[in-house]
Amino acid sequence: MSAHKLKKDSVITIVQIAIFITATVVFTYRYIAYRNSNIDISHTELLEVGDSIPRITFQDERGNSLNTSTIEDQVAYVIFGNCGTCEREIPFWNDLYMKIKSHQLNGKIIGLWVSGKDHYNEFIALQSVEIPVYFVDTITKYNKLRVKFLTQIYVVDEGIIKAVYVNPSIAKDTKTEIMSIFGIEPQ
Repeated sequence: MSAHKLKKDSVITIVQIAIFITATVVFTYRYIAYRNSNIDISHTELLEVGDSIPRITFQDERGNSLNTSTIEDQVAYVIFGNCGTCEREIPFWNDLYMKIKSHQLNGKIIGLWVSGKDHYNEFIALQSVEIPVYFVDTITKYNKLRVKFLTQIYVVDEGIIKAVYVNPSIAKDTKTEIMSIFGIEPQ
């Protein structure tokens, strides 16, 4: 066997070992993080139309509280986090929020942020967020909401879920449907 071939085979073996070790470390890290998070992703279904929204108290970045059981208006809970889809959809939610507010319509848009307060500060530094945002800051709240997707929307009226939407990227007809729920004519 030539010295060149032996050297080439050694380099390939070293690269293969490095890739294997890297993949093992990444997998192990993710597995440990998942096992230690206590996030229940085993549920197979979202909350459904007709279900009651779970009674949960959230806080915003100023410490103001919001309890889901005290809201009697129609509300869209927009569950979002630090992701590209969420970033692209925020202008729609900001616009809808401002239309409801300016027309004094009976309804609310409430953001529920799931990616941690530090990431939220990074997110709003890059993206204008007009909707009121509260933090899903415990695993229990996360599990009660049955968060599976970002963005996930529950439209609730008098505590009962009337519609459920899951992204990525809300389709135009879904946006039109959500606007009509709040009495806004699409343009």
